[in-house]
Amino acid sequence: MDRRPRVGRVLRDQLSDALAVAQAALEGMLDEVVPLDREHVHRALEAVQAAGALVKEAGEGL
Repeated sequence: MDRRPRVGRVLRDQLSDALAVAQAALEGMLDEVVPLDREHVHRALEAVQAAGALVKEAGEGL
């Protein structure tokens, strides 16, 4: 059985989650709902870095 479709779905979901976290944090900062401070910017950066790591990992698996 080919696991690639399942792995692709899991990767897509994880990537989507990481980017949604970053987007929500950044939108919250722009809307002045989330404080625009070092801590919150760092959290958004971590979410983007997690997405980047997933993309890199997926590329290495090809």
